[in-house]
Amino acid sequence: MTPDAPERAPADGPKPPKPDPAADAPDPRLAAREAGRAARDLARGRRWATLLISENPIAEGAPSAVAASLDEAAPHLDEPERAALQHAYLGNLTWEAACEATGIPFSALPDTA
Repeated sequence: MTPDAPERAPADGPKPPKPDPAADAPDPRLAAREAGRAARDLARGRRWATLLISENPIAEGAPSAVAASLDEAAPHLDEPERAALQHAYLGNLTWEAACEATGIPFSALPDTA
């Protein structure tokens, strides 16, 4: 080894920790906050809404459940933002019902399973 060469750990020595992909993953709450702000900004003062679409109806998607859990579920939002989100929430719709309402065959949706 030359005096200027950095020391290397032996092959069986300590290894650097592997990076944690979850540490680099974006915070979904931040993404939801930014999406809500973007919807509000795009509305330019007009009314805007948000809709939860899922494969099956989910209890957490009921408007009463959202209202009861909004403070805990969205601590990243301030009170006016939570109130605006609650006011803009239309509810939970299944993909099948959304297709029926829009005339798109449910079978035409891609399989995401």
